[in-house]
Amino acid sequence: MLDPHSAIAWLALQDRLVDQPDARGVFLATAHPAKFREVVEPAIGRSIELPRALADAISRPRHSISMPADYNALENFLRATQAPSART
Repeated sequence: MLDPHSAIAWLALQDRLVDQPDARGVFLATAHPAKFREVVEPAIGRSIELPRALADAISRPRHSISMPADYNALENFLRATQAPSART
């Protein structure tokens, strides 16, 4: 069972390997299926248990910062938020 993003990665890998039956490939799962319960549960016809670590993470306050869709804005933000010992 996969989360939706990982399922798409698996499908893309299958499409890529269709003409190469002896080839192997790797894809990485990005999330637990329970993170997307509202999509996964109806698709599989059963409920998914929410792991404690995920339940804890979901219950924490969300933090977000609006910024322009611009690489320099992202770079400036990341540089400004680095720990002093990590700055170069």
